Amino acid sequence: MATIKPFKGIYYNPKKIKIENVIAQPYDKIDSKLFKAYKERDPHNAVRLILKSDLSKMSNSKIGYEPQAQLLQQWLKEEIFIQEPEEAFYAYDQEFRVFGEIKHRQALIGLGGLEEYGKGIVFPHEETLSKPKADRLNHLTATQTQFGLIFMLYEDKNYLISKELHIDTSTKMLFDFVDKDDGVRHQLWSVKDQVLTQKITEQMKDKKLLIADGHHRYETALTYRNQMRERFGSLPFSKPYDYAMMAFVNLYDEGLVILPTHRLIRKVSEEAKTQLWSVLKAHFKIDRFKLPKTSQSKFIHEKMTPGHSFKHVIGLCENLDELVLLHYEATVLPQNEINEKHTEAWRRLDVVLLHYLILEKGLGIEEEMVKQEENLFYCRGIDEALESLKLSKAEMVFFLNPTQSESVRDVAFGGERMPQKSTDFYPKLMTGLTLNRMEF
Repeated sequence: MATIKPFKGIYYNPKKIKIENVIAQPYDKIDSKLFKAYKERDPHNAVRLILKSDLSKMSNSKIGYEPQAQLLQQWLKEEIFIQEPEEAFYAYDQEFRVFGEIKHRQALIGLGGLEEYGKGIVFPHEETLSKPKADRLNHLTATQTQFGLIFMLYEDKNYLISKELHIDTSTKMLFDFVDKDDGVRHQLWSVKDQVLTQKITEQMKDKKLLIADGHHRYETALTYRNQMRERFGSLPFSKPYDYAMMAFVNLYDEGLVILPTHRLIRKVSEEAKTQLWSVLKAHFKIDRFKLPKTSQSKFIHEKMTPGHSFKHVIGLCENLDELVLLHYEATVLPQNEINEKHTEAWRRLDVVLLHYLILEKGLGIEEEMVKQEENLFYCRGIDEALESLKLSKAEMVFFLNPTQSESVRDVAFGGERMPQKSTDFYPKLMTGLTLNRMEF
């Protein structure tokens, strides 16, 4: 049973702060360029609270987050942040443009009870790394505050919760702004009506929760909870550390968008290239298209877009002159093509075809090599991938179509995890909209 409840959220004081100047992307999406831009944008930007003052020292575990904890205390005293006097859920709407179409996505922000995996309540869909979790645990221990939202999916085909939220979002608007970096519009309302909040809590009880984004934060919160229980002991869901701040999004929300993450290959031997084409010819129907001199990104996107008789299409460019489309005729990758046993839902993924049939069997890039990112790196945009080819940063690019949300669900509920960088939920949930302070 999922345990969801409202909380007394902390947020920027609109009388003192322009919210569009202080919110930030999730911590793991902030590179040095964006870090610098955030710090220059406003002295109270959330980036000063979630990352170390010097990004080059992020991996140094000896440098803790006490300065960030002290800064948070200072901003609370100065009323840069204010706290909701009553417990509330928060309705969080995002309006954005993707592939020329305007979309809206709605989330419910609240506290979710932390559950161990394997209990049939919370399901991960991707693997995590130990270093980011150690860093986030240091941050959480020092600040005792949750700054980022864990992105959770739930199933509600009748949109009951969305309808309830829209009834109560005509007033109590906290923020309405457009992000300066990507043009996404963000709107946030507080939902305080006790009858409504109790109704939402009850409606969420029977839901399975699928982690879309925030696996490292979820597992960090779980580790912190277990440490606190060892020290103090507690009944389940009786202490602040039993919960994490989450944003719950309906799996069937029309604004739920997953972008593809393309694979760029470097340092490939001629022998590996020969082996690759042997594998491709044996397993795929191959179509070749001459790339136009202009609008290459649009051309590739249109050719990749489903609408053909093949269920699986992967694009390949080794230069800026030609696009190769690889059509896989079978519905799923046969079990005998891979060493470990996997569910049919997992073997149906395009990214699995790419990693196990093309990268591993074709190029000899095995799972451990993928983790090291020696021969493989990633990018979201087609233009960025083509630019890497142009600048000889990559020798070939494999283009993927987006993973469908139902596929993510089927793999996760089947007890499996997808290869790294299989999903890119867009847009990201911004950091700094609401904070949850775990005072106990």
